[in-house]
Amino acid sequence: MNVYDFDGTIYDGESVFDFYRFAVRKKFRLIRYFPIVFRTLLRYKRLKISEAELDALVKKYATAFIREVPDPAGWVKEFWDKNEHKIKPWYRKAQREDDIVISASFDVLLDEICKRIGIRYFLSSVIDPESGEVSELCFRQNKPRLWKERFPDMKIDSFYTDSAVDSPMMDLAKCAYLVKGNTVERIK
Repeated sequence: MNVYDFDGTIYDGESVFDFYRFAVRKKFRLIRYFPIVFRTLLRYKRLKISEAELDALVKKYATAFIREVPDPAGWVKEFWDKNEHKIKPWYRKAQREDDIVISASFDVLLDEICKRIGIRYFLSSVIDPESGEVSELCFRQNKPRLWKERFPDMKIDSFYTDSAVDSPMMDLAKCAYLVKGNTVERIK
């Protein structure tokens, strides 16, 4: 079984950030979240933010943001209509029926795209699209914890990621691959 990080790995970009930019185009006053979204994403990618701090910021601002989106499901479908082409070609060639995605991105974004491209199972951060309440964040040490809870007996043959943030998941896999653009390099 192959397990994939989503953002930067099989998707060319950061889906939460891209969705944020898409939402700002639809409702410009959402721009006020830009500094915190950008700064938090940058610190996360550079491993310069604690899990507790990230958890608090995401829960606070994601909740506020989603409450201002009038039709979350509709906006998500429209977003993927415009961004599905950003699924990387190397993944489309390598995709197997039993692939699993594990991502810090929210379930409301991943559910739609995973259905579209034929991925049956994914683990992600969880947000209620109506209330905006974040109930689970799937990042760093939470990824292997969630993996073991959901798939306790399942072994990972290969894990693919674009970031050292996912080293806890790499440790669970027989093989690990680092993805940079469309280049896939075995690192374990």
